[in-house]
Amino acid sequence: MQLFTDLPLQLGGGAILGFIVGYAVKKLSKLALIIGGILIAFALFLESKGYIVVEWQAVAELPTKIIPAFKEGVSLITGLALSLPFAGSFLAGFALGLKVA
Repeated sequence: MQLFTDLPLQLGGGAILGFIVGYAVKKLSKLALIIGGILIAFALFLESKGYIVVEWQAVAELPTKIIPAFKEGVSLITGLALSLPFAGSFLAGFALGLKVA
């Protein structure tokens, strides 16, 4: 009987949490891209005026330093999915949150 009382809670909770995380990921990624674009344009402007010297090789290597932190975040989220119903509804909510945003 415990299965029938826990299942709706896992499905609903997983879907709601997945939607919230998916929505936040999409919004924050858009914001990060906008800020990154502005910073790169500003750096290009300052470099063209001779105020700064930008080491573009170091800028190009930056994503390789960020990816391990992203992998840790993904493993944290997948660690939350302790059961199949929760994980399934979380992933469905996450996909919906990415789609809606």
